[in-house]
Parts: sequence; C-alpha cells; structure tokens
Amino acid sequence: MSNSASEDREGLSSFERLAPFMLRSGIVQVGRQRLSQLRKRLAFILISEDISENSRKEFLWDYSCPVFQCLKSDDFARIFNYRGTKALGFLRSPLSTKAMQDLKAFKLKRDTEKQPRTRTVPKSGQASK
Repeated sequence: MSNSASEDREGLSSFERLAPFMLRSGIVQVGRQRLSQLRKRLAFILISEDISENSRKEFLWDYSCPVFQCLKSDDFARIFNYRGTKALGFLRSPLSTKAMQDLKAFKLKRDTEKQPRTRTVPKSGQASK
C-alpha cells in the first residue's frame, strides 16, 4: 500500500466524519437547478464516480468552483442520506474549507483544450463555400 493511498483514505474518513455537521449547518445543497441558482455561493461540488462523462464535463465547464469526484451514489446515500444523488454542492463556510482540504487528492482538472464548441454563423454578405 502506498503512502498516498493511505492519505487519500484518511482524507475520505475525515470527510465522512464532517458530513453530519455539514448537513446540520445547511451547507449541503442537492439538485442541478439548486446548484445553478447558488452558483456564486458554492465553495465546491462533489460528484459521484458513477456519474456520466457528459455530466462530469458539464459540471467542469458550468461552474467556476472546484469539482471533486470520489465516492459512489450509494456512499452519498449512506453518508448524507440522499438517495439517487450524483452531485452535491457545498456552500462557502469554514466546514467546507476543511472538507476541500480532505478531498484535495480527488480534485478534477479542467481541460482547457476541449472547450465547448460554438457555432459560427457567416456574416451577411459572405457566401459559404
């Protein structure tokens, strides 16, 4: 077992110990519409490992806050008692700062090369060949 693997597991267990306090304080938010409403107030987003690739890319591009990917949706149900949830948002607070430190090994990097394609429309008066 490598040292980083044990640190990752330790970070996850620390995150799980913080979960009841985060729920009680009301910083955990669920649902895509709710997350988009609170976009500017989010400290980070946690997505499950079993989320689709397209949804993962959407979260990376639509939100400027850090996005972390770990745990499965079953773990979300066990830890946070949210069934069928694949994404959780966490509002800014000292608790969410500590949670981000615990999850730092699971942070997703944004792909700067693969931006969403925008359709180019030719200017009027120019014929497309």
